[in-house]
Amino acid sequence: MDVVPLDAAKPVRQSAIAAHLAFLGAVGDVSGSTRRISGELSRLKASRAGIAGRHAALFMPPLDYGVQQLQRIDAELAAAARLSNVASEVNDPDMQLAILRLNGPRLQSALLGVLLLDVWLDLDNGWPDADAE
Repeated sequence: MDVVPLDAAKPVRQSAIAAHLAFLGAVGDVSGSTRRISGELSRLKASRAGIAGRHAALFMPPLDYGVQQLQRIDAELAAAARLSNVASEVNDPDMQLAILRLNGPRLQSALLGVLLLDVWLDLDNGWPDADAE
């Protein structure tokens, strides 16, 4: 059995800690975006002028779909946070990095989903209200 000197393991451990902190930061950023998007979707759904007003039959189904996608994104973030907690409890830094790498596609999926919802909301907010005619 090979014994690794403590000094040799230090950079790997620091790398695992840095990766874990970066991962948690990304999860926090996406969570903040999902909260903002959730508020915006609620505001749009409740509005009577504009998207939920005169042309509600046209715009409400995509809005409901956006709400469903946001729920999926929230579920992915919750799973990513759980796996991140598991990674933090592992003593082996290489195993921590492996768990975080497995978690990467889940976080990437959530990031891209938030980006798409955000662009859709930006396009929607650029449209004039139906009552402004």
